[in-house]
This record gives sequence, structure tokens and C-alpha cells, in this order.
Amino acid sequence: MALVDGYRYEGQPGEVDFRIYRFDKHAVRLDEGEVKKMARRLWALPTERLWGSTRLNEIAELQWRLAMPVATLLLAWLGALLSRTSPRQGRFGKLFVAILLFIIYYNTLGVAKNWIVRGVVPPELGLWWVHAVLLALLGWLTVRQIGARWLLDRLRGRVRLARVN
Repeated sequence: MALVDGYRYEGQPGEVDFRIYRFDKHAVRLDEGEVKKMARRLWALPTERLWGSTRLNEIAELQWRLAMPVATLLLAWLGALLSRTSPRQGRFGKLFVAILLFIIYYNTLGVAKNWIVRGVVPPELGLWWVHAVLLALLGWLTVRQIGARWLLDRLRGRVRLARVN
């Protein structure tokens, strides 16, 4: 491995023998075992390799990677729902609720990933149950905000659009 234009530190800061070396080019030879060990890190594995895996830790990693785009969409929907406030509530009235829901959701995803690795949750269920819980909450919040009657009429096709002349 070759490093270019940097510094190398030796010793403990504050000690007499502490030294700082500046270099233009610095080459370090890595043993083959160290390189293989680095390549086995789970987050560094390509998604194609994870896709066909039967190992629980690799399945959990794949589901985590797939969960992030889903989480982005669900959290954007949650943000849109929570951004609606009454004039007396102020602009930041629901900010604490939004942050709290995000922390609970993200931590639950992490716990569910750990459960997949440990075999507590079957890989088929994986992280999807966490998304389903948030999706149910989003559905409830949407119906509560829009109104159940309007939503039922819309589903039945009875909603009349206002005419603009």
C-alpha cells in the first residue's frame, strides 16, 4: 500500500520520544493474511454476494441495505404528515414527536437486524415487520388527518372535484 503526502506519528503524544515524520511517499507492505481479513468485513461485501447467501449475518446485512431506501420513503411520508400544524401550535410543535419517532424506528431496525443475526427472527420476516408497523402508523395518521369519510368516498370513486370557472 502506498500513501502520498502525509504524516507519520510514532510514540505517545506528550512523551519525550514522540516524533512526527512528514513524507511525500510512504509504502507499507501488507501481509496477504491482513488483506484477506480486511476483505471479509461485512459492510465491505458486494451486494451481489449477499443476495444469494444463506448466512444469517449476510442476510441481515442485505436486508439492512434494502431497508434504508424504504426507511427514507416512509420517514419522508411521516415528515409530511407531521409538518401540518395549527397556527397556535407553532412551526416546531411536532418536531419533538418526529425526532422521537425517528429514534424509535431506527433503533428498532438495528435491534431487528441483530435478531436476524442471532436467529430470533426468521430471515423471511427480517426487517420488514418494522416497516409494516411504521406503515400502519402512517396509514392511521393519514386517515386521521384527511378524514375517513373522504378516504372511503375516494376509494369508491364518489369524490367530486370542484369546478374552477
